[in-house]
Amino acid sequence: MVSPSPVIGLSPDSLNLLYGDTGSLRLSFAESAGTGFKPWLELQVAAPSDHLSFGAASWAGLPLTKQTYTFSRSGSSGPYTLVHPLTGTTLSSSTPDKLLIWDLPLGSYTAGAPPLVVDIP
Repeated sequence: MVSPSPVIGLSPDSLNLLYGDTGSLRLSFAESAGTGFKPWLELQVAAPSDHLSFGAASWAGLPLTKQTYTFSRSGSSGPYTLVHPLTGTTLSSSTPDKLLIWDLPLGSYTAGAPPLVVDIP
């Protein structure tokens, strides 16, 4: 059995917007090796990000549910951490970043299938 090996893309790789401007990001998901189950897309947004807002994302006409998590730290020093809600891996950052996760409405995804592309305003 071949382990899943997802390939995630972000376009553009950065947005240079002035306050009040709008833009959009395109996230893509493709499977390169095996079959992955319950795929999701995630984006770590560097702090400070309180002035940013993300519109409703959809794929194939279906709305995607977005979950937002914030890195925090215990005490007044040390790294900011977050236990990833889906993988259980501890992530760390030097700032209180946000982790955005969009669940994809699929049970599985196989290698060779066309990439899933999600536009996020």
